[in-house]
Amino acid sequence: MNRMQSGGMAPPDAAEQPAYTLWQLVLYFLRLGTTGFGGPVALAGYMHRDLVERRGWISDGDYKEGMALAQLAPGPMAAQLAIYLGYAHYRILGATLTGVAFVLPSFLVVLALAAGVLAWFWRAPPKWLRQSGVNALAAVQVPAASGLASTLDWSLLTQIGLFFAKAGAFVFGSGLAIVPFLYGGVVTEYQWLNEKQFVDAVAVAMITPGPVVITVGFIGYLVAGLPGACVAALATFLPCYLFTVLPAPYFKKYGKLPAILAFVDGVTAAAVGAITGAVLVLAKRSIVDVPTILLSLGTVALLLKFRKLPEPVIITGAALIGLAVYPVLHH
Repeated sequence: MNRMQSGGMAPPDAAEQPAYTLWQLVLYFLRLGTTGFGGPVALAGYMHRDLVERRGWISDGDYKEGMALAQLAPGPMAAQLAIYLGYAHYRILGATLTGVAFVLPSFLVVLALAAGVLAWFWRAPPKWLRQSGVNALAAVQVPAASGLASTLDWSLLTQIGLFFAKAGAFVFGSGLAIVPFLYGGVVTEYQWLNEKQFVDAVAVAMITPGPVVITVGFIGYLVAGLPGACVAALATFLPCYLFTVLPAPYFKKYGKLPAILAFVDGVTAAAVGAITGAVLVLAKRSIVDVPTILLSLGTVALLLKFRKLPEPVIITGAALIGLAVYPVLHH
């Protein structure tokens, strides 16, 4: 039975046997999701450098097809490209595992940023930590799970899921392109967060590795805790996964049609406009005094002079300046 007859789940044919195993690719994306900074363009560049140029695992043609599909379909570009590259030789299983490996590390980092988990355990330990012996063991078993389910705000979680599914299904471009859409829903429409909290959530995503769009996990956490973070992340990334694996078998055949190429050009232009809108939204609420004005102008000057300056270097430097300039108002 060939690959098409088996619904795309079969391993590669002998004549197409890749020079790498699926687990090697999964480990690569796990590492990239853990250490890859710089936003979608930088992450896509890392994939080309590592998988096409250095290792030769992915052909340049497959990479370009993945980029074109990522621009054509709604959702975060870097995550879609990773999913497509996993699909290139290992089909649906490869797409699923590489997508999870790429997104999961940044999701966990966002949840645990500023050793927040440790602070939570220290200042407000859960009940099961305050118990001992058999009682502690029983507290984390099935009864605790059923009790948790009964205390969840299912109405709020459903609202979160629907909103972020819409964000993942209808917003084109990079992770930054989704910021104006998120602002309109999270701050203006539902009023789940105020402006300061929203800007902080975006900043958290910018200083963590992996796809920038993982900011949805932090927003979900601020709105409804860990369940909210999980629902928001899953609802955002599931559409982009489906929009990648479902058309992938047909994209090789029809992806170079003039109409498709024209559509991609239009979407790319619109995504650039959305990213510009994201910059304006964040700038209006972050550049508020002389130090922030100087920091923003200095950052632009550095990026114009040193095109390949890593973003984490800039962010770390700005954070240190902020610590020196602004007094600690809250303890």
